[in-house]
Amino acid sequence: MKDDLSESLFLIQFFIGVVAFTTLVLTTVTNERNQSQAEVYKLNFSLARKVKEVERLNKIMVGAIKETRVEKIKANAKNSLS
Repeated sequence: MKDDLSESLFLIQFFIGVVAFTTLVLTTVTNERNQSQAEVYKLNFSLARKVKEVERLNKIMVGAIKETRVEKIKANAKNSLS
């Protein structure tokens, strides 16, 4: 009977150890996932700001190109009339 009790206590301790280890592993993995997700959100926000800035600059450049073309057309028209 004493051996059964010792074996039962050992198995319970072993089970508790496995549960504790599993909990630590799952907690670590969950924390890493949460940190990675937070970093992805941060980078996504940063990228969205940069995309908006590029779009703004692109509109400025398109406007400048259009103005340059209009000026060239006007200059060509003046030259052809002369």
